Amino acid sequence: MNLFIDSDCDAKTGWYGYDYIINRSQNGYSKAQASKYYAVVVADGDGVGSVLGKAASDEHVQAISYALLNYAHKASQAVIDYSKDAYPVYFGGDDMEFFVPLFSEKPDQTVWTLLDTLDSLFHKCDDETGKAAVCQQKGCENCSVSAAVNIVYYKYPLNRAISETHAMLGEAKAEATKFNNPSDKQYAQAKNSIHVQLR
Repeated sequence: MNLFIDSDCDAKTGWYGYDYIINRSQNGYSKAQASKYYAVVVADGDGVGSVLGKAASDEHVQAISYALLNYAHKASQAVIDYSKDAYPVYFGGDDMEFFVPLFSEKPDQTVWTLLDTLDSLFHKCDDETGKAAVCQQKGCENCSVSAAVNIVYYKYPLNRAISETHAMLGEAKAEATKFNNPSDKQYAQAKNSIHVQLR
């Protein structure tokens, strides 16, 4: 599988508008070589802190906390299962950071399908344990997860890539807030945004 990237958003440059191709094999037929690019991903829940701050009882706080703990466990397992080269840095409630290859060893699995899995885990209940998901907790119905994905070359300085990714997450949340109508309860908390950068 190849990943085509239009980095300058200009259809007149590159090959049919695409400026980069990642995971391309040498002859087009042999198995692609390991990509020299990987993704630094930072994600954070939207609106969860404000819901916890307004919780009416200790039981409500406890229910949300258990849902967040369950989510962190399931999300970290999804990242570990995604690839043998995945590297979870931390998973705490609705906050996470990890490094993953752009493509899994499994067919049709990419960093984008992984992000979709993490989003689904946030919104759906756990069928195995019967525990409710974060978004099924009272007040969290409109909560969401925003993420920053920094696709970096393997020689790019890691400390810079990490700090950039954290800044990107802040930008993603701020940008999403501009488009949300604060008077609309459905969108007041939800940002559900993603910021992508290629280095």
